Amino acid sequence: GFGEALARDARHVPALLGRGNSRQMLGDDVGAIADYEAVTAIDPQEAVPYVNRGTIRYLRSEFSQAERDYDAALERNETCIEAWIGTGLVRWKLEDPTGAVRALDRALQLAPDELKALLKRAEIKRRCGDKPGAHADFERAVKAHPESAEALVRRGYSWMDKERYAEGLA
Repeated sequence: GFGEALARDARHVPALLGRGNSRQMLGDDVGAIADYEAVTAIDPQEAVPYVNRGTIRYLRSEFSQAERDYDAALERNETCIEAWIGTGLVRWKLEDPTGAVRALDRALQLAPDELKALLKRAEIKRRCGDKPGAHADFERAVKAHPESAEALVRRGYSWMDKERYAEGLA
């Protein structure tokens, strides 16, 4: 496992990332962050540890710190979809819907069918009163991911917003 690999080579980046990911899944945020910071010390140009650390900080409601991590990831890899999505989520939490939509737009330029970005952008549009724009994004999400129950449910609520209840029941 990761521990054995790191016992042989303490600077093995994939093992540090894997152990950090495992620690994160087990709820050991402190250990995960330590592993991600070890990776940044070894390979400062690697974007992944910044995204992963940003995700932990986002989940801990440390939005300003998460934003700095996502920015650092994007400085290293401007096509990192997860960093753009993370930036969108953080901007929304920091009450910047325009910045949130802009970041999610960038994620969708890079990956047009990215479900998480489509659903979050649609929800932001919906909450900001752009119900036609939200509905278009929900439709796009369902078209790209017909197996997604979440996309179908959210589109159902969008139909309700339009007072088209029969379509919402379908």
